[in-house]
Amino acid sequence: MRKISIGPGKVQGQPAILLNNRPVFQNGTLDQGWWPDGLYTPPSEEAMKSDLVFLKKAGFNMLRKHIKVEPARYYYDADHLGMLIWQDMPSGGGEDQFLAGTSQYQAVFPGEAIAEQQKELAEMIGELRAFPSIVMWVVNNEGWGQYDSATLARYVKGIDPSRLVNADSGWLDVAPEASDVLDIHSYEDVPRTPPHQASRAIVLGEYGGIGLPVAGHIWRPGKKNWGYQVATGEQDYLARFRRKMDAVIRQAKEAGLSAAVYTQTTDVEDEINGLLTYDRAAPKAPAEALARIAAPLRGD
Repeated sequence: MRKISIGPGKVQGQPAILLNNRPVFQNGTLDQGWWPDGLYTPPSEEAMKSDLVFLKKAGFNMLRKHIKVEPARYYYDADHLGMLIWQDMPSGGGEDQFLAGTSQYQAVFPGEAIAEQQKELAEMIGELRAFPSIVMWVVNNEGWGQYDSATLARYVKGIDPSRLVNADSGWLDVAPEASDVLDIHSYEDVPRTPPHQASRAIVLGEYGGIGLPVAGHIWRPGKKNWGYQVATGEQDYLARFRRKMDAVIRQAKEAGLSAAVYTQTTDVEDEINGLLTYDRAAPKAPAEALARIAAPLRGD
């Protein structure tokens, strides 16, 4: 059905993510899959599918399913729509402690909690591995419940060697020998470029975060909303989006960036960073306008 691998890219010396042995830039969104009427429970298949259809129209070919596992029908629809998925493992929590002699830290779990986390990780992979839309397993996110990344990444690769493994998305890159990618998060106005890697692909696992409140589509009117940045209107929103996307396009061309994950598909409660409002009723900008800005990533 498809092959996902790491190999020579378009920038000499910087490995890239390959789809069927060919470098294909993965332009995605962070997708939390929250709904105002059901939180983690989607109202219908049609509603779930509408998010995927909008993203395709907006020029995206990938999404990162963030700290959530969807119903099987969601991945079926992604398969048929040609949407690639990075699947996060939900975080296990745990208290953090610094590792001796380093500036890094990891979560500390009771033994039974570690066993349960690994059991559920294996169950998630087993339940979803039949869906070819999934091309990467994301083991840890931003130090949330992060522990022994190298062992967990090898554990995942042993269960499913057909897919890529992202040991640590953002913050703490503590398992470079076990992860297929170096993943940084950058919410600056112009996203930073991940440093060159000799044996791994480089990706922006999160960037973007342009907030825009839309009157009549706010989760709690009168309450404080939150965004990494806040646009003043549609034209300002598009200008900010273009500035960020131009940086991604440049990084792909000059540094060999393989993928970028824009935050995010929809607003989530008071968080207004979405391309769509929380109720999915209003896009912050027309999908076609977003697609035109990202067109160079598709080779258009």
